[in-house]
Amino acid sequence: MKLKHHELEIDINNPFLNCKLNREQYADVLTQIVYNYADGFVLAINNEWGAGKTTFVKMWRQKLNYKDFKTIYFNAWENDYDSEPMVALLAELKNINPKDATSTFKKVLKNSVTLSKNLFPILIQSLAEKYINTEIIKDAVNTITKEATQLFEEEVIKYADKKQSLDAFKIELGKYIQEECNGKPLIFIIDELDRCKPDYAVQVLECVKHFFSVPGIVFVLSIDKEQLCNAIKGFYGSESIDSANYLRRFIDIEYQIPSPSVKEFVDYLYEYFNLDEFFRHENRLKYDQLKRDHEYFKKYASLIIDTKQLSLREQEKLFAYTRLILTQFEKNNFVLPTVLLTFIYVKQYKPVLYNKIELRKLEIAEFANEIEQVLKDYNGKELKVEYIFSLCLVCYNKYLEENHIHKQLIDVNIEPKKLLFKTNFNEDSVIYSIKSIDDSRGEAVSLSHLLDKINLTSQLVTLI
Repeated sequence: MKLKHHELEIDINNPFLNCKLNREQYADVLTQIVYNYADGFVLAINNEWGAGKTTFVKMWRQKLNYKDFKTIYFNAWENDYDSEPMVALLAELKNINPKDATSTFKKVLKNSVTLSKNLFPILIQSLAEKYINTEIIKDAVNTITKEATQLFEEEVIKYADKKQSLDAFKIELGKYIQEECNGKPLIFIIDELDRCKPDYAVQVLECVKHFFSVPGIVFVLSIDKEQLCNAIKGFYGSESIDSANYLRRFIDIEYQIPSPSVKEFVDYLYEYFNLDEFFRHENRLKYDQLKRDHEYFKKYASLIIDTKQLSLREQEKLFAYTRLILTQFEKNNFVLPTVLLTFIYVKQYKPVLYNKIELRKLEIAEFANEIEQVLKDYNGKELKVEYIFSLCLVCYNKYLEENHIHKQLIDVNIEPKKLLFKTNFNEDSVIYSIKSIDDSRGEAVSLSHLLDKINLTSQLVTLI
Protein backbone atom coordinates (compact mmCIF):
# COMPACT_ATOMS: atom_id res chain seq x y z
CA MET A 1 0.00 0.00 0.00
CA LYS A 2 1.33 3.43 -0.94
CA LEU A 3 0.94 6.10 1.73
CA LYS A 4 2.93 8.83 0.01
CA HIS A 5 3.65 9.93 -3.51
CA HIS A 6 7.23 9.04 -4.32
CA GLU A 7 9.53 11.08 -6.53
CA LEU A 8 8.99 10.24 -10.17
CA GLU A 9 11.62 8.31 -12.05
CA ILE A 10 13.13 10.47 -14.79
CA ASP A 11 13.97 8.53 -17.92
CA ILE A 12 17.33 9.56 -19.39
CA ASN A 13 16.17 9.44 -23.00
CA ASN A 14 12.59 10.56 -22.44
CA PRO A 15 12.58 12.72 -19.29
CA PHE A 16 8.87 13.59 -19.36
CA LEU A 17 7.76 10.00 -19.93
CA ASN A 18 6.27 9.75 -16.43
CA CYS A 19 4.99 13.32 -16.23
CA LYS A 20 1.24 13.21 -15.62
CA LEU A 21 0.79 16.97 -15.89
CA ASN A 22 1.57 17.40 -19.61
CA ARG A 23 4.36 19.85 -18.83
CA GLU A 24 6.86 18.91 -21.51
CA GLN A 25 5.41 21.60 -23.75
CA TYR A 26 6.43 24.27 -21.22
CA ALA A 27 9.94 22.86 -20.98
CA ASP A 28 10.19 23.12 -24.77
CA VAL A 29 9.18 26.79 -24.63
CA LEU A 30 11.84 27.51 -22.01
CA THR A 31 14.45 25.63 -24.03
CA GLN A 32 13.72 27.86 -27.02
CA ILE A 33 14.09 30.94 -24.83
CA VAL A 34 17.46 29.95 -23.33
CA TYR A 35 18.78 28.89 -26.73
CA ASN A 36 17.78 32.09 -28.49
CA TYR A 37 19.02 34.36 -25.70
CA ALA A 38 22.24 32.51 -25.00
CA ASP A 39 24.22 35.60 -23.93
CA GLY A 40 23.00 35.02 -20.42
CA PHE A 41 20.15 36.16 -18.18
CA VAL A 42 18.26 35.17 -15.05
CA LEU A 43 14.98 33.29 -15.43
CA ALA A 44 12.70 32.84 -12.43
CA ILE A 45 10.19 30.01 -12.42
CA ASN A 46 7.72 31.36 -9.90
CA ASN A 47 5.08 29.01 -8.52
CA GLU A 48 3.79 28.49 -5.02
CA TRP A 49 5.07 25.79 -2.70
CA GLY A 50 3.84 22.36 -3.69
CA ALA A 51 3.27 23.18 -7.37
CA GLY A 52 5.78 20.62 -8.65
CA LYS A 53 8.62 23.01 -9.55
CA THR A 54 11.42 20.71 -8.44
CA THR A 55 10.17 17.75 -10.46
CA PHE A 56 9.66 20.01 -13.47
CA VAL A 57 13.14 21.56 -13.43
CA LYS A 58 14.75 18.14 -12.93
CA MET A 59 12.88 16.75 -15.94
CA TRP A 60 13.71 19.84 -17.98
CA ARG A 61 17.35 19.61 -16.98
CA GLN A 62 17.55 16.01 -18.19
CA LYS A 63 15.96 16.98 -21.49
CA LEU A 64 18.52 19.78 -21.86
CA ASN A 65 21.29 17.26 -21.15
CA TYR A 66 19.85 15.01 -23.84
CA LYS A 67 20.09 17.96 -26.25
CA ASP A 68 23.79 18.43 -25.35
CA PHE A 69 23.36 21.46 -23.11
CA LYS A 70 25.64 21.71 -20.11
CA THR A 71 23.52 21.99 -16.98
CA ILE A 72 23.95 22.35 -13.24
CA TYR A 73 21.33 21.65 -10.58
CA PHE A 74 22.00 23.29 -7.22
CA ASN A 75 19.58 22.84 -4.32
CA ALA A 76 20.22 25.97 -2.27
CA TRP A 77 18.18 24.79 0.72
CA GLU A 78 20.30 21.64 1.07
CA ASN A 79 23.45 23.77 1.11
CA ASP A 80 22.50 26.72 3.31
CA TYR A 81 24.39 25.24 6.27
CA ASP A 82 27.51 26.67 4.59
CA SER A 83 28.12 30.37 5.11
CA GLU A 84 29.92 30.75 1.78
CA PRO A 85 27.63 30.27 -1.24
CA MET A 86 30.26 31.40 -3.74
CA VAL A 87 32.43 28.39 -2.91
CA ALA A 88 29.45 26.07 -3.43
CA LEU A 89 28.57 27.67 -6.77
CA LEU A 90 32.17 27.42 -7.98
CA ALA A 91 32.29 23.77 -6.93
CA GLU A 92 29.20 23.14 -9.06
CA LEU A 93 30.84 24.91 -12.01
CA LYS A 94 33.80 22.59 -11.78
CA ASN A 95 31.41 19.67 -12.26
CA ILE A 96 30.81 20.75 -15.85
CA ASN A 97 33.97 18.81 -16.57
CA PRO A 98 34.80 16.88 -13.38
CA LYS A 99 37.51 14.75 -15.01
CA ASP A 100 39.65 17.64 -16.10
CA ALA A 101 40.42 20.72 -14.02
CA THR A 102 41.36 22.98 -16.92
CA SER A 103 43.92 25.73 -16.66
CA THR A 104 41.13 28.23 -17.33
CA PHE A 105 39.11 26.99 -14.38
CA LYS A 106 42.20 27.22 -12.19
CA LYS A 107 42.45 30.87 -13.21
CA VAL A 108 38.79 31.32 -12.29
CA LEU A 109 39.53 29.93 -8.83
CA LYS A 110 42.64 32.05 -8.46
CA ASN A 111 40.72 35.24 -9.24
CA SER A 112 37.90 34.27 -6.88
CA VAL A 113 40.18 34.24 -3.84
CA THR A 114 39.95 37.98 -3.24
CA LEU A 115 36.22 38.13 -3.85
CA SER A 116 33.22 36.60 -2.08
CA LYS A 117 32.75 37.83 1.49
CA ASN A 118 35.25 40.63 0.97
CA LEU A 119 32.70 42.52 -1.10
CA PHE A 120 29.48 41.47 0.60
CA PRO A 121 29.51 44.17 3.32
CA ILE A 122 29.80 46.85 0.63
CA LEU A 123 27.08 45.33 -1.54
CA ILE A 124 24.72 44.84 1.38
CA GLN A 125 25.28 48.38 2.68
CA SER A 126 24.58 49.90 -0.73
CA LEU A 127 21.35 47.94 -1.00
CA ALA A 128 20.28 49.06 2.45
CA GLU A 129 20.81 52.67 1.47
CA LYS A 130 18.81 52.24 -1.72
CA TYR A 131 15.81 50.28 -0.45
CA ILE A 132 15.50 51.24 3.22
CA ASN A 133 14.91 54.80 4.36
CA THR A 134 15.69 54.55 8.08
CA GLU A 135 19.09 55.11 9.63
CA ILE A 136 18.24 52.53 12.28
CA ILE A 137 18.00 49.76 9.69
CA LYS A 138 21.26 50.87 8.07
CA ASP A 139 22.97 50.74 11.45
CA ALA A 140 21.56 47.25 11.98
CA VAL A 141 23.04 46.11 8.68
CA ASN A 142 26.36 47.67 9.68
CA THR A 143 26.24 45.69 12.91
CA ILE A 144 25.47 42.44 11.08
CA THR A 145 28.45 42.89 8.79
CA LYS A 146 30.81 44.61 11.20
CA GLU A 147 32.95 41.58 11.92
CA ALA A 148 33.31 40.68 8.24
CA THR A 149 34.09 44.30 7.39
CA GLN A 150 36.82 44.46 10.02
CA LEU A 151 38.35 41.20 8.83
CA PHE A 152 38.58 42.56 5.31
CA GLU A 153 39.20 46.21 6.11
CA GLU A 154 42.28 46.35 3.95
CA GLU A 155 40.38 44.89 0.97
CA VAL A 156 37.57 47.41 1.40
CA ILE A 157 40.07 50.27 1.46
CA LYS A 158 41.60 48.91 -1.72
CA TYR A 159 38.22 48.59 -3.40
CA ALA A 160 39.61 49.57 -6.79
CA ASP A 161 41.91 46.56 -6.65
CA LYS A 162 38.99 44.34 -5.79
CA LYS A 163 37.04 45.70 -8.73
CA GLN A 164 39.92 44.72 -10.98
CA SER A 165 39.88 41.24 -9.43
CA LEU A 166 36.16 41.00 -10.12
CA ASP A 167 36.65 41.98 -13.75
CA ALA A 168 39.45 39.43 -14.11
CA PHE A 169 37.29 36.75 -12.49
CA LYS A 170 34.44 37.40 -14.93
CA ILE A 171 36.78 37.33 -17.93
CA GLU A 172 38.22 33.95 -16.94
CA LEU A 173 34.77 32.61 -16.06
CA GLY A 174 33.47 33.64 -19.48
CA LYS A 175 36.39 31.88 -21.16
CA TYR A 176 35.72 28.74 -19.14
CA ILE A 177 32.06 28.69 -20.22
CA GLN A 178 33.04 29.11 -23.87
CA GLU A 179 35.54 26.27 -23.66
CA GLU A 180 33.22 23.80 -21.96
CA CYS A 181 29.76 24.50 -23.39
CA ASN A 182 30.28 24.15 -27.15
CA GLY A 183 28.59 27.39 -28.12
CA LYS A 184 25.45 26.73 -26.06
CA PRO A 185 24.59 28.50 -22.82
CA LEU A 186 25.25 26.84 -19.48
CA ILE A 187 21.93 26.34 -17.69
CA PHE A 188 22.53 26.83 -13.97
CA ILE A 189 19.40 25.83 -12.01
CA ILE A 190 19.12 27.06 -8.41
CA ASP A 191 16.23 25.36 -6.64
CA GLU A 192 14.42 26.06 -3.34
CA LEU A 193 16.13 29.39 -2.72
CA ASP A 194 12.97 30.62 -1.00
CA ARG A 195 13.37 27.95 1.71
CA CYS A 196 16.91 29.02 2.68
CA LYS A 197 17.99 31.05 5.66
CA PRO A 198 17.47 34.71 4.72
CA ASP A 199 21.17 35.62 4.80
CA TYR A 200 22.10 32.69 2.58
CA ALA A 201 19.31 33.46 0.08
CA VAL A 202 20.46 37.08 -0.25
CA GLN A 203 24.11 36.08 -0.65
CA VAL A 204 23.24 33.60 -3.41
CA LEU A 205 21.36 36.34 -5.26
CA GLU A 206 24.29 38.71 -4.86
CA CYS A 207 26.70 36.06 -6.16
CA VAL A 208 24.56 35.50 -9.23
CA LYS A 209 24.19 39.22 -9.90
CA HIS A 210 27.69 40.50 -9.22
CA PHE A 211 30.04 37.58 -9.75
CA PHE A 212 28.46 35.16 -12.22
CA SER A 213 26.65 37.49 -14.63
CA VAL A 214 28.79 36.67 -17.64
CA PRO A 215 27.82 35.86 -21.23
CA GLY A 216 26.86 32.24 -21.67
CA ILE A 217 25.32 31.50 -18.25
CA VAL A 218 21.55 31.31 -17.90
CA PHE A 219 20.51 31.12 -14.26
CA VAL A 220 17.15 29.51 -13.53
CA LEU A 221 15.74 30.33 -10.09
CA SER A 222 13.00 27.91 -9.09
CA ILE A 223 11.20 29.89 -6.40
CA ASP A 224 8.05 30.85 -4.59
CA LYS A 225 8.50 34.59 -5.08
CA GLU A 226 6.29 35.58 -2.17
CA GLN A 227 8.31 33.46 0.25
CA LEU A 228 11.60 34.74 -1.15
CA CYS A 229 10.38 38.31 -0.66
CA ASN A 230 9.67 37.43 2.97
CA ALA A 231 13.21 36.07 3.32
CA ILE A 232 14.62 39.33 1.97
CA LYS A 233 12.57 41.35 4.46
CA GLY A 234 13.77 39.02 7.19
CA PHE A 235 17.40 39.54 6.23
CA TYR A 236 17.13 43.31 6.35
CA GLY A 237 14.86 43.19 9.39
CA SER A 238 12.32 45.50 7.82
CA GLU A 239 8.80 45.09 6.48
CA SER A 240 9.20 48.43 4.71
CA ILE A 241 11.79 47.23 2.23
CA ASP A 242 10.41 46.91 -1.29
CA SER A 243 11.43 43.28 -1.68
CA ALA A 244 9.60 42.81 -4.99
CA ASN A 245 11.51 45.73 -6.50
CA TYR A 246 14.71 44.35 -4.96
CA LEU A 247 14.15 41.04 -6.76
CA ARG A 248 13.56 42.77 -10.08
CA ARG A 249 17.23 43.77 -10.01
CA PHE A 250 18.14 40.11 -10.31
CA ILE A 251 15.40 38.60 -12.47
CA ASP A 252 15.18 39.29 -16.20
CA ILE A 253 12.31 36.97 -17.10
CA GLU A 254 9.62 35.60 -14.80
CA TYR A 255 7.75 32.46 -15.82
CA GLN A 256 4.88 30.62 -14.18
CA ILE A 257 4.17 26.97 -14.96
CA PRO A 258 0.47 26.76 -15.87
CA SER A 259 -1.74 24.74 -13.53
CA PRO A 260 -2.57 21.25 -14.78
CA SER A 261 -6.02 19.87 -15.42
CA VAL A 262 -7.57 19.07 -12.05
CA LYS A 263 -9.54 16.13 -13.44
CA GLU A 264 -6.49 14.56 -15.08
CA PHE A 265 -4.39 14.82 -11.93
CA VAL A 266 -7.22 13.46 -9.77
CA ASP A 267 -7.55 10.50 -12.15
CA TYR A 268 -3.80 9.95 -11.89
CA LEU A 269 -3.75 10.10 -8.07
CA TYR A 270 -6.79 7.82 -7.88
CA GLU A 271 -4.93 5.27 -9.98
CA TYR A 272 -1.57 5.82 -8.25
CA PHE A 273 -3.03 5.12 -4.81
CA ASN A 274 -5.07 2.24 -6.26
CA LEU A 275 -8.36 3.37 -4.74
CA ASP A 276 -10.31 1.02 -7.01
CA GLU A 277 -9.06 -1.77 -4.75
CA PHE A 278 -11.54 -0.44 -2.24
CA PHE A 279 -14.25 1.38 -4.17
CA ARG A 280 -14.66 -1.27 -6.86
CA HIS A 281 -14.07 -4.34 -4.75
CA GLU A 282 -16.48 -7.14 -5.63
CA ASN A 283 -17.98 -7.05 -2.14
CA ARG A 284 -18.98 -3.40 -2.65
CA LEU A 285 -20.30 -3.78 -6.15
CA LYS A 286 -22.97 -6.19 -4.88
CA TYR A 287 -24.84 -3.20 -3.44
CA ASP A 288 -26.58 -0.68 -5.67
CA GLN A 289 -26.06 2.10 -3.12
CA LEU A 290 -22.28 1.65 -3.24
CA LYS A 291 -21.69 1.02 -6.93
CA ARG A 292 -21.08 4.65 -7.88
CA ASP A 293 -18.98 5.67 -4.89
CA HIS A 294 -15.82 5.76 -7.01
CA GLU A 295 -17.48 8.26 -9.36
CA TYR A 296 -18.69 10.45 -6.52
CA PHE A 297 -15.27 10.34 -4.87
CA LYS A 298 -13.39 11.51 -7.97
CA LYS A 299 -15.93 14.17 -8.90
CA TYR A 300 -16.10 15.59 -5.40
CA ALA A 301 -12.33 15.46 -4.91
CA SER A 302 -11.99 17.45 -8.15
CA LEU A 303 -14.57 19.93 -6.90
CA ILE A 304 -12.77 20.48 -3.59
CA ILE A 305 -9.36 20.80 -5.23
CA ASP A 306 -10.58 23.25 -7.84
CA THR A 307 -12.64 25.37 -5.45
CA LYS A 308 -10.10 25.48 -2.63
CA GLN A 309 -7.14 25.82 -5.02
CA LEU A 310 -5.14 23.02 -3.39
CA SER A 311 -1.54 22.72 -4.54
CA LEU A 312 -0.27 19.52 -6.17
CA ARG A 313 1.41 18.52 -2.93
CA GLU A 314 -1.78 19.16 -0.96
CA GLN A 315 -3.69 17.03 -3.46
CA GLU A 316 -1.20 14.19 -3.02
CA LYS A 317 -1.54 14.39 0.76
CA LEU A 318 -5.34 14.42 0.52
CA PHE A 319 -5.31 11.19 -1.48
CA ALA A 320 -2.63 9.55 0.66
CA TYR A 321 -4.56 10.30 3.85
CA THR A 322 -7.82 9.08 2.33
CA ARG A 323 -6.06 5.88 1.30
CA LEU A 324 -5.07 5.22 4.89
CA ILE A 325 -8.55 6.03 6.19
CA LEU A 326 -10.14 3.52 3.83
CA THR A 327 -8.13 0.68 5.37
CA GLN A 328 -10.42 0.96 8.41
CA PHE A 329 -13.63 0.30 6.48
CA GLU A 330 -15.07 -3.09 5.67
CA LYS A 331 -15.55 -3.47 1.94
CA ASN A 332 -19.34 -3.30 2.26
CA ASN A 333 -19.41 -0.29 4.64
CA PHE A 334 -21.05 3.00 3.80
CA VAL A 335 -18.29 5.54 3.16
CA LEU A 336 -20.32 8.51 1.91
CA PRO A 337 -17.45 9.92 -0.22
CA THR A 338 -18.75 13.49 -0.26
CA VAL A 339 -19.20 13.64 3.52
CA LEU A 340 -15.91 11.84 4.17
CA LEU A 341 -13.94 14.23 1.96
CA THR A 342 -15.71 17.25 3.45
CA PHE A 343 -14.60 16.34 6.96
CA ILE A 344 -11.11 15.32 5.89
CA TYR A 345 -10.82 18.82 4.44
CA VAL A 346 -12.22 20.39 7.64
CA LYS A 347 -9.78 18.41 9.80
CA GLN A 348 -6.78 19.47 7.71
CA TYR A 349 -7.65 23.11 7.09
CA LYS A 350 -10.14 24.08 9.81
CA PRO A 351 -8.94 22.16 12.89
CA VAL A 352 -10.75 24.41 15.40
CA LEU A 353 -14.08 23.78 13.65
CA TYR A 354 -13.31 20.06 13.42
CA ASN A 355 -12.68 19.91 17.16
CA LYS A 356 -16.02 21.61 17.90
CA ILE A 357 -17.83 19.16 15.62
CA GLU A 358 -16.08 16.18 17.19
CA LEU A 359 -17.04 17.36 20.70
CA ARG A 360 -20.66 18.06 19.63
CA LYS A 361 -20.30 21.69 20.68
CA LEU A 362 -22.32 23.08 17.78
CA GLU A 363 -26.07 23.40 17.67
CA ILE A 364 -27.66 22.37 14.39
CA ALA A 365 -28.02 26.00 13.32
CA GLU A 366 -24.35 26.68 14.10
CA PHE A 367 -23.24 23.52 12.34
CA ALA A 368 -25.34 24.40 9.29
CA ASN A 369 -23.76 27.85 9.11
CA GLU A 370 -20.20 26.51 9.43
CA ILE A 371 -20.63 23.76 6.83
CA GLU A 372 -22.32 26.21 4.49
CA GLN A 373 -19.17 28.35 4.66
CA VAL A 374 -17.10 25.32 3.66
CA LEU A 375 -19.40 24.37 0.78
CA LYS A 376 -20.69 27.74 -0.40
CA ASP A 377 -18.35 28.15 -3.37
CA TYR A 378 -18.88 24.64 -4.73
CA ASN A 379 -20.60 24.54 -8.07
CA GLY A 380 -20.68 20.93 -9.16
CA LYS A 381 -22.88 20.31 -12.17
CA GLU A 382 -23.34 16.64 -11.30
CA LEU A 383 -23.04 16.89 -7.51
CA LYS A 384 -25.66 19.20 -6.03
CA VAL A 385 -24.22 21.21 -3.18
CA GLU A 386 -27.61 21.29 -1.41
CA TYR A 387 -27.60 17.51 -1.29
CA ILE A 388 -24.05 17.33 0.12
CA PHE A 389 -24.99 20.01 2.66
CA SER A 390 -28.10 18.07 3.67
CA LEU A 391 -26.21 14.79 3.97
CA CYS A 392 -23.67 16.42 6.28
CA LEU A 393 -26.53 17.82 8.39
CA VAL A 394 -28.31 14.50 8.72
CA CYS A 395 -25.07 12.71 9.65
CA TYR A 396 -24.30 15.33 12.31
CA ASN A 397 -27.84 15.15 13.65
CA LYS A 398 -27.48 11.38 14.03
CA TYR A 399 -24.20 12.05 15.82
CA LEU A 400 -26.03 14.31 18.28
CA GLU A 401 -28.70 11.65 18.78
CA GLU A 402 -26.03 9.24 20.02
CA ASN A 403 -25.60 11.69 22.90
CA HIS A 404 -29.39 11.79 23.44
CA ILE A 405 -29.73 15.12 21.68
CA HIS A 406 -32.51 14.97 19.11
CA LYS A 407 -33.14 17.89 16.79
CA GLN A 408 -35.74 18.27 14.10
CA LEU A 409 -34.40 19.72 10.88
CA ILE A 410 -37.74 20.44 9.22
CA ASP A 411 -40.95 21.88 10.63
CA VAL A 412 -43.45 19.36 9.29
CA ASN A 413 -46.44 20.92 11.05
CA ILE A 414 -46.85 23.70 8.53
CA GLU A 415 -47.30 23.90 4.80
CA PRO A 416 -45.19 24.62 2.93
CA LYS A 417 -42.63 22.95 5.16
CA LYS A 418 -39.82 25.09 6.54
CA LEU A 419 -36.31 24.45 7.76
CA LEU A 420 -35.69 24.97 11.46
CA PHE A 421 -32.40 26.71 10.76
CA LYS A 422 -31.26 29.40 8.35
CA THR A 423 -29.33 28.78 5.16
CA ASN A 424 -28.45 30.69 2.02
CA PHE A 425 -28.82 27.54 -0.05
CA ASN A 426 -32.09 26.94 -1.85
CA GLU A 427 -34.45 25.99 0.96
CA ASP A 428 -36.76 23.83 -1.14
CA SER A 429 -33.78 21.86 -2.46
CA VAL A 430 -32.44 21.30 1.05
CA ILE A 431 -35.86 20.16 2.34
CA TYR A 432 -36.25 17.80 -0.60
CA SER A 433 -32.73 16.42 -0.04
CA ILE A 434 -33.25 15.84 3.69
CA LYS A 435 -36.54 14.02 3.08
CA SER A 436 -34.91 11.94 0.34
CA ILE A 437 -32.03 10.97 2.66
CA ASP A 438 -34.43 10.08 5.49
CA ASP A 439 -36.58 7.99 3.16
CA SER A 440 -33.56 6.05 1.88
CA ARG A 441 -33.02 4.46 5.33
CA GLY A 442 -29.32 3.86 5.21
CA GLU A 443 -27.87 6.50 2.95
CA ALA A 444 -26.88 8.56 5.97
CA VAL A 445 -24.92 7.25 8.93
CA SER A 446 -23.86 8.85 12.18
CA LEU A 447 -20.88 11.10 11.79
CA SER A 448 -19.11 9.04 14.45
CA HIS A 449 -18.81 6.27 11.85
CA LEU A 450 -16.61 8.60 9.78
CA LEU A 451 -14.85 10.62 12.49
CA ASP A 452 -13.40 7.49 14.08
CA LYS A 453 -11.83 6.61 10.74
CA ILE A 454 -10.64 10.15 9.99
CA ASN A 455 -8.99 10.25 13.42
CA LEU A 456 -7.40 6.85 12.72
CA THR A 457 -8.82 5.44 15.95
CA SER A 458 -10.43 2.36 14.39
CA GLN A 459 -8.66 -0.90 13.79
CA LEU A 460 -7.29 -1.41 10.30
CA VAL A 461 -9.42 -4.00 8.55
CA THR A 462 -6.85 -4.71 5.89
CA LEU A 463 -3.84 -3.14 4.21
CA ILE A 464 -5.49 -2.63 0.86
